[in-house]
Amino acid sequence: RCELVCLDTQGFHDSDNDGFVKDEQPAEANDADVVWRYDMMGALGVQPHNISTCTVAVWKDRVFAVSGNGVGESHQAGVADAPSFIAVDKQTGKLLWSGLGGNLSAQALDILDHAGLIDDPEIALANGAFQHRFLWAPGLRLGGGTDEIMKNIIAERVLGLPGEPRVDKDVPFRDIPRGR
Repeated sequence: RCELVCLDTQGFHDSDNDGFVKDEQPAEANDADVVWRYDMMGALGVQPHNISTCTVAVWKDRVFAVSGNGVGESHQAGVADAPSFIAVDKQTGKLLWSGLGGNLSAQALDILDHAGLIDDPEIALANGAFQHRFLWAPGLRLGGGTDEIMKNIIAERVLGLPGEPRVDKDVPFRDIPRGR
């Protein structure tokens, strides 16, 4: 199903249907109450490969998940631009960010062709608003660190996974040998 689902573990003991999802039909009070759902296939075009699964990581008010995007049941390639890594708001299930922004920007620049490089509001289409956003998209991805660095930070600091081996970990930066 490729969904993120937030459940109220108290279920229906309080006789309340909490959250945004109101279509559940609980059989008994112990049934979990669905607070929100995020359908990655419907919202993002994700095609999970053979019932792939993932463990989510929760940090502060964010839920991080790997979408499992790949080839679908027919083993035909799914949507190439569907994100592989997303974050949603823990309280509402709304998408906060995904790996899709850079792909959309690249496609938009391709469509605009040479006009996509003109950022001057005097001569650019729509006063350069689209071009300005598109041209800044790669920089925004690098601003807080590349995707790979951010995934490593989440893995090490949030999930507690072992860090990558580093021979220079205890060496001050000024003492690290440089070329030449």
